Amino acid sequence: MSFSSQVKKGADNYIIDAMKIVSSSFNDTSKKIVRDTAVLTGKLRNNWTASFISPATSVDRPSDGYAGTGNGVDSLTSIDEVVKNINSEKVGQTINLTNCQPYAVKMEIGGYDSAPKGFLITNVNSAGKTYK
Repeated sequence: MSFSSQVKKGADNYIIDAMKIVSSSFNDTSKKIVRDTAVLTGKLRNNWTASFISPATSVDRPSDGYAGTGNGVDSLTSIDEVVKNINSEKVGQTINLTNCQPYAVKMEIGGYDSAPKGFLITNVNSAGKTYK
């Protein structure tokens, strides 16, 4: 095996490792964010959208449950779709998780009793410690 082929093989392995790390960290963190999103009608939890490059700007899905029963099925499906499409060409691209509901920011910063500590920042900070 030549030196250049050994280098290429090593680089290919680094890309595969990077894809695994990106997939795992995005999947785990995003699903924790959805899980921890406060639920009154389920609409906020069901409106997380995962995407490559550009964040979503106008998603408005219906509620998927009431009184804390909404699991965010559409949000989880969106996350699964992005994770499934992470490949060597996507490594290094921005992956977004966006919620376009107008009250999402107020919920995150503790503007309502149902989410006193938020759900996004706490999970992102936790992931930062995990994957540091």
